Formats: sequence, structure tokens, C-alpha cells
Amino acid sequence: MRQTRAGEARRADPGTGAFARDIALAALVLGALSGLALAAFFDPDAPYRSISAWLLAHPVAVFTRNVHYWAAQICIAAALWYAWTRLRSAPTAWRVVVPLAAGGLLLLSGFVLRGDADAAEVVRVLALLAAAIPSVEPSTAAPSNAIVYAVHVASALIVLAPVVIALWRRRWPRPWVGVAVAAGVAAVSLFVSPGLHDGLDPLREGPWYFVGLQRIVEWGVSPEAIVAIAASALVASIALARLAANRTTGAQAVIGIVAVAYLAVCGVALLSRGEDGAAKPRWPDARGDLQIGWTFGAAPAARDESLPVVRGRAEGCLVCHEGIEGLGESHAPARVGCASCHGGDPFAPDAGRAHARIVRVPGNLADARRTCGQAGCHVAIAPRVERSIMSTMAGVVAVNRRVIGAARGESPPVETEGEPPHANRLGHTAADHHLRELCVSCHLGQPKEEWGPIGEESRGGGCNACHLVYGERAADELARYLAAPAEERRSIPRSHPALTVSPGNEHCFGCHSRSSRISTSYEGWHELRGDPPAGVDASGLRKLDDGRYFERVTPDIHHERGLECIDCHTSNELMGSGAPVARKTDQLRVGCADCHAAKIASIDPAALDPESRTLLALRKWTLAPSQRLGATRDGEPLVNVVVDENGRGRLRRKRTGEWRPLKAPLEVCTEGRGHARLSCVSCHSAWAPRCTTCHTRFDPSEEGYDHADQKWVRGTWNESSGPFEVAPPTLGIRTHRTADGRERGVVETFVPGMILTFDRNRDPGQPPDEIFRRLYGMTFAHTIRREARSCASCHADPIALGYGRGSLRYEVAGSVGRWRFTPREPPSPHDGLPADAWIGFLRSRDDMVSTRDDVRPFTVEEQRRILRVGACLSCHAGESKVMRSALDDFEAALARRSPRCALPQWP
Repeated sequence: MRQTRAGEARRADPGTGAFARDIALAALVLGALSGLALAAFFDPDAPYRSISAWLLAHPVAVFTRNVHYWAAQICIAAALWYAWTRLRSAPTAWRVVVPLAAGGLLLLSGFVLRGDADAAEVVRVLALLAAAIPSVEPSTAAPSNAIVYAVHVASALIVLAPVVIALWRRRWPRPWVGVAVAAGVAAVSLFVSPGLHDGLDPLREGPWYFVGLQRIVEWGVSPEAIVAIAASALVASIALARLAANRTTGAQAVIGIVAVAYLAVCGVALLSRGEDGAAKPRWPDARGDLQIGWTFGAAPAARDESLPVVRGRAEGCLVCHEGIEGLGESHAPARVGCASCHGGDPFAPDAGRAHARIVRVPGNLADARRTCGQAGCHVAIAPRVERSIMSTMAGVVAVNRRVIGAARGESPPVETEGEPPHANRLGHTAADHHLRELCVSCHLGQPKEEWGPIGEESRGGGCNACHLVYGERAADELARYLAAPAEERRSIPRSHPALTVSPGNEHCFGCHSRSSRISTSYEGWHELRGDPPAGVDASGLRKLDDGRYFERVTPDIHHERGLECIDCHTSNELMGSGAPVARKTDQLRVGCADCHAAKIASIDPAALDPESRTLLALRKWTLAPSQRLGATRDGEPLVNVVVDENGRGRLRRKRTGEWRPLKAPLEVCTEGRGHARLSCVSCHSAWAPRCTTCHTRFDPSEEGYDHADQKWVRGTWNESSGPFEVAPPTLGIRTHRTADGRERGVVETFVPGMILTFDRNRDPGQPPDEIFRRLYGMTFAHTIRREARSCASCHADPIALGYGRGSLRYEVAGSVGRWRFTPREPPSPHDGLPADAWIGFLRSRDDMVSTRDDVRPFTVEEQRRILRVGACLSCHAGESKVMRSALDDFEAALARRSPRCALPQWP
């Protein structure tokens, strides 16, 4: 039987088997010769550096490398086909399978010798599989380049051994086959080169025959199972020829089906893989994939020894763009290069290929993962920012949808359960279309498309929104460059804008001078409706770049003391902690009492997280051995607060390094039970901007700009409103859940959030679809003052109580007193309340009252208690002894009141 099979094999050998063998032999010889040629210029200790230098300075070496690569691909394909024809021959099966396995190791070790990001991914997967082999100790360290090189050479010798024997026996490949293989490989090598992955693209893959294994590992198949299957396939291939004749064909068919299925997985993985590993159609043109271009199309960029070396590889960008200044130590070109941020091809010696796929303005969220967030840089921060509230605008989206609701004939948007809404997933309902045109320009994902400083009208920009800083020289050079005609721009400016870890208030201003106007309020500016009246002192006015006028009012005390936004807000507040949140308050970590406490919480510097350590190092701040860093009540480090052994703290300004003392609250803030429910801002907010009317209608005849899709569309939303006002904020209740699960009401500050009429109709000729809402929103006005509100401004003020502007008087007749309120604004035709009110005088509401579910205005009983204190204040000063004693026990103070005291009677 064996003789018959051998005879069958011999008869098959002159056909397809011999043809495949000849191709494999010719390609192997060509690969060996090209490999020997490359070895003379290859540094095994720095393979990445060697290959990148070839790409930039040695076109002949690039061509030789291409020949080596393509000869290897042809060899493995032909060898697999030849092995298929020889598996049924018992005497020769092992002679084919063993060299073939060694050939696979040869190919993989050669790929790993690239030393790039794709090679590192192959090493990771192989290490995972190797750890599943019995008696192999798992290791987290990658093998040295010398070991990989030795494995590559040893595998080559094993593969070449049968070739040498075949040639010694004069089993030469047919000459025409050798010529054809050499000509084909040379032709392809002139135009198609294997890539080199610099780590810029998030997608990292091994060679085409390996990506299927990567995908199988990602699917969760255990490494032990993969190793067992591979070992079984190898043994089965060798043992196939010893099976009975009636079983050989079936077994061979099974092996063939498995091989075809694996190749199909490889093909799918190559053509349908996104940056996040999800299935997305793509053309394999990432950094490590094949690169198309004439190999000898450009002169070498420079001599090998003069090439700039960045992050372990030669970079051609710095050959042309040398002398770039202004980026600072962390992002200096000599340290990170140009391609790390701007993309392009750092291994291309000609400008056309080098600038292909370049990122003109890196840092936008659409490409943050492959610029700022690439491996070795800010890989953990980019996804955090993408999930932060400034990117998702989850609270704004949810509130707008809830308030506007579904228009006639619309279905509400469907969101994934448990996942907050996102500005990137807006639909085209009336609520979402309203957001697209009027709100999401401040969404952090909006791209920054033009070079230039961050200014008052800047929106979005991803990482640039906070970290891009133009110095005076950089701004001047850019202005001159842009002013010159395009045909006269010979070189880009040499002074590059910097990237800072300490953004200034101007970075926040573009977005936060709108809506609640935090930035302007903090600096003491209140917006006027339209142009200022004639005769107003111009020194008290400010005109923004967008044409809006502001008048000078009281600034925040922290602004007066020189503090900037980042001095209070932490990186986790600004960039998010990584967990998606439903609204802004869920992302905030720092409160007033974290710094203004009798004893500030602290943390041992040795226990700092890596990000906090990095921030201290970047600012070059050191701590004395006995010093501790401040912390929030939840334990988050405050890297610019130092606490002594007594719990007293000092704050360091992040941009200047100046120290500021942190003062504990005065006794009046903590004494007595009467103010136990008050938040700090409820007493210390000086004022808040108020807009009490808003009317919105859709005009289908005009064009509006869709900020989500970045294009002009038919139809626009037009808003109109009344005057903007300055007044202390209204007070109300926000319900907190304590650590033990109990609910606790806290007095917080509120402003009219949405007192509006909204016509949801967008169809010409259709009747109005109008809704009315009377909603107040919680605010932190950023107008904190050291001096607190007066007692009467809370207990006897109609705005504070939610009634709106007007006259609130306590009238006494004999021994009976009554509160009377006369509103300034006329009643609304929708609900009868004054136009600026939250609630009616001594009335409650049971409809939608706020943009949040956890807040409410005062109940009738709470209003009565507040006004009862206000009645006492009509005779007694707030700082009087009797009123101070009433803070601890108001009922006991009432029991001691004089007969002349007239307590209010309620209707």
C-alpha cells in the first residue's frame, strides 16, 4: 500500500506538486540572497531604527527589503500547496511539514524584527499563547532583538537544509520558473512595499496570515484551546499518510476545510476592522499595511548618519522641518517628532508621500486617539475626554428632549439603556434639530479646522480647546504666513504654538461665556440686551469679539485674588474620569468646603495616583518631607493644595506658582441649626444673570447651520427674549442621598432656566404645535463674595423665594401681621403666574418645575417658615443678639417674644 501511495505521489509530483515545489525553491533562494544582502546593513539591536533609515536614505535597501518580503510571501504560499500534495506520502510527509513549520517561524520572526508597533502586537499575542504551553513560564518581557534574530537565522537554516539537499541531488527548479519568480518579485517590489507602523494608527495587526489568529484571540477563545488545536493539526498532518486508504481523503478534506476557514477569517479581519476592534469595512492602508509608490521615485532625504532619530526610529519630517521652536520640553520635536502629532508618513523621503493623510490640526476628538492618545503618549486620557460631559453634552441633550418632548407625528429618540445621550448621536426630531443649530457648537467634539490661537469665539477643538497656547512670536509668524499669497509661502513658521498643562481662563471663555455665562460672571461682567444705552460710561463696558456688550458688576472674590478656573477644577472634572455621566454635576468633584474647612482633608504624597504625580513633575513642584497634599472629601488629590500637620492649607496657583492662604469658614457659617441645610453658594453668591422669557419658532424659509453635521440646512430656529437682569439667585431645594441611603434636602441657588414658549411645528402651513414651560435650573453662578447675603435678602425677598420681582411687604395691623406681594410682571396667559416667577406667592406646584428631577422650589410650609423669620427681621436686625440666638432654636426664641411682636397670619 505504501508503494502505491508513493507511486501516486511520484506521478503527481511532475504536475502541480513539482510546479509548486519549483516556485517555493526559487522564492526561497531569492529570499535567502536578499536576506544576506540586507544583513550587512541591519542592526539586530535596533531593527526599527535600521529599517526606518533604509526607507529614508537607502532606496536600494528598500528595494532589497521588498524583494525579501515578496519572496517570502510567494515561498510560503507555494510551500503550502506543495505540502498539500505530499501529505499522503508517508516517507516524505514529515520532511515537508517540519520545514513548513520552521518556515512559519521564519516568517513570524522576520516580521517581529521590524521592531514597530505591529511587531509588538504579534509578540503580545504569541506571548499569550506561549504561556498556555505546559512547562513554559509566562513572561511579561518581550524577547530581546538578538534572540529574535537568532531564531530567524536558525529557522532559515532549518528551511534551507532540505533545499541544499535537493540541489545536491540535482533537483534544480526549472530555469523558466526561477526567472518568472525573480521577474515577478522584482516588478512588484518596485511599486509595493511592506509598511512600518510608527504607532500613530490605533489599529495594530500582524501579517496577513496572523490576523486571523489575533481575531480568534479577541473573540475569547482560550489560549490553551488554540495551542492544542495547532499542535493537533501539526501531528495530524504528519500522521495523515499512515491512515488507512479509505480514511486519508476524508482526513485531508477536513484539514483543507479548516485551512480555508482560517484564511477566510484572516480575510475578514483584514477588510473589516475598525480602530476599536469592531467590525467596520476598511481598506488595509494603515501604517503597517502595504504602501504603494515608486520605490526609486525620490532622492534620499539625508545620509543615514545625519537622520534625526525620534522614539527609536529615524524621522524624515525633521530633515525638512528642522529648527522648530516653542513646543516646550515635553513636546519638543527632538523628543516626539512631528508625525507623532501630525501624522503623515515619517518614512517617506518625498513631500507628497510624507504629507499624505497629514493631520493639519491634531487634537480634535475625531483623531485624538491616533494623535494625542497614541501609545506612549496620552493613551488613557483620549477615551476619558470622549466620554466626558463636555464631549457628550448628555445633560443638555436630555434636558432639551425632556422639555420639548415629541412634536406632532414624531417618536422620541431611542437611546441604549443605561447609556447617557451623546451630541454625536443627535437625531432630527424638533428637540434634536434645535440642539443641532443652536447648542452643540460648544460640544468639545466640534473640530478646530484652522490654525490660530484660542479666542473668545473658539468652539470645540478637542484637546486643543484647553491645551493649545500661541505665544506672541508664534502668533505673529502665523499671521504673516497666512497673509502671504499661497504661491509665495515657501516654508511654514518656525515658531510652533505650545501645548500647556495649565490652560488659562481664555480657554474656557469661548463656550462658558454663553448659556449660564460662567466665565463672564466670574470676571464681573453682565450681558446687556443689545447695544448699551446712550451716555453710559464706556469704562464700565466690554464688547466681546462676537459683538455682545457687557457691563461691569461685582466679580467673584476668587477672581479678585488672582485664581483661575484650573486652580479650583481638577483634571478629572475637566476631562472626565472615564465613566460616562448624565449631567455636569455628576462630573464635578471639588466643593467649597474642600478648601474652606477648619481641617482640610489630606493625602500622603506617596499614595498619589500616576496622573497626579505627572502633573507635579510637569510643573516641577516638590514637597517637603512632612507636607501632605490636600484632598476632597471623597479622597481625590488636590495637587495644588498643601496641608500642614494641623489641617491648615495653602493653595498654589497652577499657572504662576504663587501661594494663597485657605481660610476656614467663619463661626457664623457653622453656628446654630437654622442654617444647617444651606449650601455655601446659597449665602455667598452675590448675583446671577437672569433671562426670564424665551420664545422659539422655526422658520422653514431661511437657512440654518447644523453644527453636528457641519453644513448649512434648510430651516432655522429663531429665538427672542426679554431683557437680561442682575439679581441674587433664587433659592430652592436639591435632594441629596447621603452615604447611609437617606435623602437630605439642601438649599441651593437657581435661576430661570426655561420660562419659554416653543413652537415645535416645522411644516409650512400647519397649525402651531406650541408648548409652554416654567422651569428653573440649578446654578453655581461663580460670583462668590466673602460677605454673605443679608438675612432679609433671603427671608424677605421675593426673588429669593421664587415669586419674581415685585414688592414683598410685611403689614401689621394691631397684633396681626400679613405678608403681601405685588408682582412687577403681569400674569402669564399660560398659567397665571408672573412672567418671571417660579412659584406663586404662598402656593406650590405639582407640574414640571425644573430641568432636574432632584430639585424643587420651596413648599408652602417652607415658605411660611422662611417668611416667619422675615417678619421678625422687620423689627430686629439680622446681626442682633435675639436673631443670632434664634439660629440655634427658633421656636424657643419665639416663646420668649414680646407681646408687641406680631407674628404673621396665613391666608
